[in-house]
Amino acid sequence: MRWLPVAAALVYGVVLLRRLPEIVGQLTWNADYVSQMAIAQSAGTAGKPARAVIIQIGYFWFDLLTFPLPFHQFVWDYAPAAMALAALLLIAWTSWRLAGRFAAALSVSIGLAASPLVLATQVAQAYHGSTWFGMALLAAYLCWLLTTRRGRTTVIAVSAIVAVVAGIATASDPLLGPAGDGPFAAALLFMWWRERIARSKAVAAAATAVCLAGVAGMTVLGGRLAGFTSSFPRGLTHVVPPEHFIGNLRQLVGGVFEVAGMPHTGSALGVVLGLVVLAADLLPLLWLIHSFRRPNPAPLTAVVAFWSASALFVAGAFVFSDVPADFLENSARYLVPMFYVMVAIVPLWVAADVRRAAVVAVPAAALILANAWAVDQAARARDFEPSFSFDLNAPIAFLEERGLTHGYAAFDEASPMSVKTDFRLHVYPVTQMFVGPGDDCGATPPRGICPYAYNSASDWYRGRSGPTFILIDPYMVRLSQPPLADLDSVSAVYQVGRFTIYEYPDDVASHMGTPERFKRPLL
Repeated sequence: MRWLPVAAALVYGVVLLRRLPEIVGQLTWNADYVSQMAIAQSAGTAGKPARAVIIQIGYFWFDLLTFPLPFHQFVWDYAPAAMALAALLLIAWTSWRLAGRFAAALSVSIGLAASPLVLATQVAQAYHGSTWFGMALLAAYLCWLLTTRRGRTTVIAVSAIVAVVAGIATASDPLLGPAGDGPFAAALLFMWWRERIARSKAVAAAATAVCLAGVAGMTVLGGRLAGFTSSFPRGLTHVVPPEHFIGNLRQLVGGVFEVAGMPHTGSALGVVLGLVVLAADLLPLLWLIHSFRRPNPAPLTAVVAFWSASALFVAGAFVFSDVPADFLENSARYLVPMFYVMVAIVPLWVAADVRRAAVVAVPAAALILANAWAVDQAARARDFEPSFSFDLNAPIAFLEERGLTHGYAAFDEASPMSVKTDFRLHVYPVTQMFVGPGDDCGATPPRGICPYAYNSASDWYRGRSGPTFILIDPYMVRLSQPPLADLDSVSAVYQVGRFTIYEYPDDVASHMGTPERFKRPLL
């Protein structure tokens, strides 16, 4: 029976191989995923922009580095999936190192069982995939450091590589702080407190942590010196107000159930899967407490401490920040580390006592098969793409037929239109909705239009030759109203389905002004 999850994983693997190209194609309609691709394409073609605001800059550097390749679009599309596979292999290697081949096989089997929510973060750029890889890397490094008999030179070399890779990942996505960096430091301190780590290994791990922080800082500084900055959503930088705290707790539990694969509509099977993942996330903390009475081998204790801290820190950051109130139904993606806690810990727990395999086999296989079915159905129903994306085919065809290749649209539609046409269209984001100071450019809501200063480059709005266009979509709150009449002279107005297209003889962006976010000092 213990091999039942492995058999179920084969089914999931077949579904994933069959549906992956379709899923990737759907995800590239999402502006959050493809905006850094559009900036990299622009920088690779026309040169480095003067200023850019890039939310997860690591992906941009990767896209720019691989831009000269003739098949770079394929690399951009599938590199996140390759990175997710590398993260899974690192977890499996850790399981094999600590508990043997069956534990490694079980890690791979459960790790393949990603729900549609988890899978979307794994196979798309700029949606925290670098954090999942960074977590797996730091856990594997901690295991390797406490089990290796290699000499000082090898330890220094491996530690340096880990510090550089994890540092860049941290600079790209601050979620790695509570999910990986903090747990690494906490596990190190725990092992030092319990006197379960040699002085030389403690020094190596501490030096890696310090260098990791230094690399992250230098990466951010290097980006600023190059003219690139990031601006995080409000919820990531605000402590939860008292009136949101209970709601955050509810969203924490509900988000873990979403990570497990339970749809928003709920179902009996979804509740069972949610309880399985919730129990798996509590397991490392209980196991760590139990180790005070019956100590485990030091490397195993360190890894259990790492994943215990990861679950605890991520849950704490989620509850005590204003992320749930800021992102609402999209906030569950910040809880994907809970999935990796389960993938890493359950196989180690099962391997410690062969009788536990019978307890885990059926729920693990149910989780894998249920999510295989969910992924297949989500791909079939095109749930991985925004609901409005299909309607964009009509204005794209109209613009290409009219020869209007340069224009502006709402953030959710601009970069996807560029990517989906292989950059035959160059559509850049603008907005009529200004969330905070620095977003507006002197325009007056509700019809004033400004460049959108998130995941965008200042050179897109510097003013080129015309004609240009503005695409108005009544479904997009950021750009749903007709532009002000005094913005620029209009050559023609076209109606394509629900979309209204305003054509201008020159570059209409030259009349918009510049958002303060593009003019602030970088240092």
